Formats: sequence, C-alpha cells, structure tokens
Amino acid sequence: MTNLIERLLLIGLGIFLLTFFISFAFPLINELDSYETSVGNELRECDDFISQIDAAIFLVIESPEDSVYEFITFPDNLNLSIYQTYITFEYYIEKVLIKNPKQYGVNFISRKFHDMYFSTYYLSVNWINVSISINFL
Repeated sequence: MTNLIERLLLIGLGIFLLTFFISFAFPLINELDSYETSVGNELRECDDFISQIDAAIFLVIESPEDSVYEFITFPDNLNLSIYQTYITFEYYIEKVLIKNPKQYGVNFISRKFHDMYFSTYYLSVNWINVSISINFL
C-alpha cells in the first residue's frame, strides 16, 4: 500500500512540474514565433523589391530599345544607391544594417534614393545614351 502511495505522489509531482514548465514555455515559444514572422516579413519585402529591380534592369540590358515602367512597393527601411557601375541596397533588419551591392556590367546614371516618403512608386528603367537610368516617380 505504501508503495502505491509513493507512486501516486511521484506521478502527481511529475504532472505538477510538467504543468509548471509548460506554463512558462508557451509564452516564450509564442514570442519567438512572432519575432521570426516579423523579421521574415521585412526580409521578404526587401528581397521582393531587389528582385523586381533586378528583373527590370536585366530586361533593359537584354533589349536596350525597351523601357520598363511598373508600380513597385518601396520598403520603409531600404536605401538604394546607384553608382556608376553598381547598385547598393542597404536595409535594416532588427537594427542590423545589411548591405547588398550588385554589379551588372553596364553603366548607370548615379542617384541615391534614401528615406523615401511614400511606399508605392512608379519604377522607370530605360537607356539614356550609354547609361541606364533608374527613377522612382
């Protein structure tokens, strides 16, 4: 009989400790999940923007007589610097600066698009003389 009571007490203590651990673990797991979701959304937004710019530039490089005009969503935390031979995308993810320079093998008209006010712009990519011009209207 004593053996049975000891087993019941140990099982009860195990259930109590398991419940206690789970009650602390679930809020932490939910917080980590929401953190990863927000960071993932910001990163996906920047990657989508960069891939749209890449596609427009490659289209103009392949067929210089064509121009690209499309609506594009400019992420809030992204700065775009266009230099003579390359483009630098700079964005912040959780207060960490990520620089993504890309070289395309053509000349660009140098411009900087930092701290853009609106989120949706009309992207214009075309050849002007011997350089590619990128504008956000």
